[in-house]
Amino acid sequence: TNMINIIIPAYNAHSTIDRCLASILIQSYKDFDVTIVNDGGDSYSDTISRYKKLIKVREISSTDKVNRGAGYARQFGLDHTNGEFVMFMDADDVLYTPYALQSLYDGIIARPTFAVSAGRFIEECEYNDETILHQEDMVWVFGKLYKRAFLNAYNIRFCPGSRWNEDNGFNCCVRLCSNDNAQINFLTDVVYCWTNQPNSITKNDTYAYGKSFVGNIENMLWAIKHAKKIGIPEDRINQFALETFFSQYQYMMEVYGRDKRFLHQNWEWMQVFYDIAIRPIKDTITEDVITMYYSYTMSRAYSNGYMNEIVPIIGIYDFINILDVKQEFEYDENDQSDYFPSDSSWLVVR
Repeated sequence: TNMINIIIPAYNAHSTIDRCLASILIQSYKDFDVTIVNDGGDSYSDTISRYKKLIKVREISSTDKVNRGAGYARQFGLDHTNGEFVMFMDADDVLYTPYALQSLYDGIIARPTFAVSAGRFIEECEYNDETILHQEDMVWVFGKLYKRAFLNAYNIRFCPGSRWNEDNGFNCCVRLCSNDNAQINFLTDVVYCWTNQPNSITKNDTYAYGKSFVGNIENMLWAIKHAKKIGIPEDRINQFALETFFSQYQYMMEVYGRDKRFLHQNWEWMQVFYDIAIRPIKDTITEDVITMYYSYTMSRAYSNGYMNEIVPIIGIYDFINILDVKQEFEYDENDQSDYFPSDSSWLVVR
């Protein structure tokens, strides 16, 4: 069968899920089913009754009906479906055209070696009518079709307990596990629309400067630990760790420049990442390596506007040295944040 399982995590998304399902209903590709994973909210029985004669759609939920976040809900959906292909949607988003599923399906079967078909998607901006085009994006799970056999072969799962940046952790596992026989096919078709919802957790400063940073580190460490467990080559893991480290340096400088509330919290997790992922390979970090990664990361950040009007408070060499000696970093005395992952029992410093 060429069945596509469309998995939709949903927490009290009754006001938006009709539009989401309508965009699925009109798809030209028809071999799919829809699983709404109720993440501890009210039932979608009324919604199901309206659509069940038109498409294959059902609602499932954990027995204790506790809200655990989109990552848990997506994994629950993965564990309770068995189609050949998997696609994730959010309950407040839509497929961009009636041919979105067909484009993704055609992209993944174009070659036997394709394990993921990744379309382009647009993001609605919060403050105006403009949109942002995401292309060759492997951060979000939006607009992608995954071969279940590939996910199963490498036991790719969402980070347990993580409520923020779990998309990135999942897709970093995908990237690290991809190879000549399991490739990512990037499409030119726009297949998905990430709609602007002001109440979304990704649309507030607490997420952007606090939870996003810590969630990113949590999920990057999850991806690294998973890659080591399944035997991904060490040099590939180390390259990923260095790319991540320099990206985190850039983001920490951005956070400091825009919102200092979470600096202490973020610095603590920066230290955790350094101790686990960078300290074991610090002897390989030559001046040439620093120059290469730093130049690439910062030039991209400035060209994309992330560092507009921001001068880094600390240089990269001092940044590395402070982490290496575990020196406390100066932070804002008004920092009141207390976020830590809800379940980080898998995270062990070795």
